[in-house]
Order: sequence, then structure tokens, then C-alpha cells
Amino acid sequence: MDTFSTIRKFLENVTIPEFYRIKYSLKKGPDNFNIVKEVTQSIINCGALDKIKPGDSVALSCSSRDIKDLNKILFAVVALLKQKKANPFIFPAMGSHGGATAEGQMEVLKGYGITEEAMACPIKSSMETVYVGTTNQGIPVHVDKYASEADHIIPIGRIKPHTDFHGKVESGLMKMMTIGFGKQFGASMSHQRGWNKMSETVFEVGSYMITHFSIPFGIGIIEDALHNIALVEAIPGEKIFSREPELLLLAKSFIPKIPFQKVDILLVDEIGKDISGAGMDPNITGRSSILGKSEPFIDIIAVFALSAKTKHNAIGLSNVDIITKKLFEDINFPDTFINVLTAHDPRGGIIPMFMPDDQSVIQYTIESLQAQVHTEDPRIIWIKNTATLDYFYISPALYREAVNNPNLQISKESRFPVFDTNNNFLKWSGEFTF
Repeated sequence: MDTFSTIRKFLENVTIPEFYRIKYSLKKGPDNFNIVKEVTQSIINCGALDKIKPGDSVALSCSSRDIKDLNKILFAVVALLKQKKANPFIFPAMGSHGGATAEGQMEVLKGYGITEEAMACPIKSSMETVYVGTTNQGIPVHVDKYASEADHIIPIGRIKPHTDFHGKVESGLMKMMTIGFGKQFGASMSHQRGWNKMSETVFEVGSYMITHFSIPFGIGIIEDALHNIALVEAIPGEKIFSREPELLLLAKSFIPKIPFQKVDILLVDEIGKDISGAGMDPNITGRSSILGKSEPFIDIIAVFALSAKTKHNAIGLSNVDIITKKLFEDINFPDTFINVLTAHDPRGGIIPMFMPDDQSVIQYTIESLQAQVHTEDPRIIWIKNTATLDYFYISPALYREAVNNPNLQISKESRFPVFDTNNNFLKWSGEFTF
């Protein structure tokens, strides 16, 4: 018996509207970006390479985020260090991700093409940390065991606005040195001090790392709105805490926004830790379990699936109203709940209600809207994920507003979603042309 038969009956007369395809003109980085050349030249130009001597061991950090060409960036750094006759190795710097196990974090890196064979250097993964001291504010500092034993450590990571806190430093090298280097302990300690103190904590612990360890330089990466590299910069270690706030401002200028002030329904194909630390970026959706709601003021958010690279970690669903049954069944609850525990945010582990298929999810969201919305067509946006906004879909209710936005190009025709025999989205009813 279909356990959802009753609810299907309630939804059978709910009409799903047609959609227009939108091409969104977003701020882009430079074309023809030669990442290996840029990384190599930037390291040479920063003047810190001479700090590394032949035979020195060098620990290169690697995060769990899906950074464009991260494997190429790491490979370029490894190659340059080998030219110096140094001995580089890579270590996962990612808090409790990968289920808070050494093997799980190795699997995360493998998903990004980062293996010992591909990088031509060892990868040393451990959740063990070493206590190395206390900051002036009394914050204990722990460092990955393997990294603590190296002659030098080089943090490599993306600089961007954080999903749940704001300050002079947010996501970036300082946060990596606090949470990534400190593994699960560092992540838990930072979150336990409170989100309102997070930027301060990150700056304090990051500064301690810079002054107590040999960090010849760090590699700061900024992506554009299309998830391509806009800038990669080698920053001398002693200048990271002054340069990173400047690069954060630049990174913020690339963050895209949903180009509507009010949305009834946001449909999202996938969320995941590779897309955003919060599964989907609150800077784009305007919904955060920590910071609350902001523009674009979305009434209902629905998600169809977890991304493949998130490895079944479903953190971020607390900002979602409805999901599919297949997403629910794809959740690795231990991994997700460990991540939630590390963040000291029980709300982050809330699982929303689910419907049996994509079609029912869409119908349920429409039927759930307040009565006044039913007098008009619902204002719906359908996106792949919050890291991919160059193309998306809108219902006719948003057409007039889209026409008046010079950054949006609208398809000449609208199309209906077509569902397969299991009522999951299959394709559009025809091609979209511009």
C-alpha cells in the first residue's frame, strides 16, 4: 500500500506552473586563467619561498570545500616545493567533516581528485591533535599531529563570506588555521565560544598560529560568481592577518544574489557541504539558523537531493521546509549529527518533512502557500544549487520583474516540467531559446 496515497489525493488537483529559463549575468573573474602559472608566480613574487630549505618537511592544508581546480593548485605548490628539494605532504584541514574520521577525510579529498598518486606526494590524515599553547584570551590551541611535526605549514583555502557569522575575517586562511588545523577539537572549541565571537576567535587563534609556527606563506583563493577562480594570491605568513580582511571585501563583491526581493517558493535540486558549509549558502537564500531571515525573503524552500560530493552529510536541512523521501533515505545520520554537535547548534540537525517524489514536493509547497498567494500565480524560482546561479528557472509570476532587470535574459518560451513514472523530474517539455 502506498503510505502517501491520502496526501497524493489532496495534491492531485494542484497545478504546477510552466517556467521560463533565465540567464543571469554575474560578475566574472579573468578569462583564460592559467592556474598553475598564477600559483607558481604568486609564490615566487611573495618572496617567502627562501624560508624553506632543502630537506624541510612542509605540511599543505586541504579543506573539504569544492574549490575549483584545488587539485591543480595543490599540485603546483607541491611541484615548486620539490624544486626547492623540500618534502611536502598534504593533510586534511576540515574539522569534523568526513564523519570525523581519518579515513572519511581521505575519502573527501579523493572525491576532489586529490590522491597521493595525483599529487605526487604523501597525504597524511589523522584526527589526532597536539596541544600547542593558549592565546592571550585563554583559548586553547590544538594542531593536527602531522602538521605540528612539520618544519613549515602552508594554509591553502578559499576566502569568502561565512554563512553564519560576519566580521573582519570570516571563511579563509585564519579560519582554516583555527578550525581546520585543530580538527574536530578546533571546530568544537570555536563554535562553543559562540557564533557572536566566531570572527574574534578565528582571528585570535589564527594569529597565534602565525606567531608560533613557521608559516612561510598561505595561498588565498577567491572564486567569482560562476565558481571559477578570480584570484589566487600567495600571502607572506606575517601578513595574512592584515591582508585577509582586504581579500574578504573583494570576495564579497563576487557573491551573487537572488535577483528578486520577495519569493514564494525556492526549489533547489541539491544541497551539500561541498556547495556551502551550511549546505546552501544563506548569503544567497537569505535564511540562516543562526542569523535568521533576510532578503530575498523566501516563504518556502524545498530541496530534492543531496549532492554526490557531500558524502551523505545533510547539515543545513534546518533551513529547508520540505524534502523528498529519496533525500531523507540518503542521509548519513551519524556523520550529520557529529557535524551538528561540533557546531554546537542542535537546530542545524533538524530534518524537515518529506514527500514521496519531486512532483509531490512541488505540489505540496504550492498548496502550503497562504491563501492570498493562491489568487495569483506563485512566485517560484528553481535553481540547481546556491553555487550555480548563472542559469535558473522562474514561474510566470516573476516574469514582469525579470524583464525589468538588465542582468537577466529570459527565454523566448516557457516550458512545463516533465516527470518520470516515479513522479521525479525528468526533463522540460521542450527546448529553451533566448
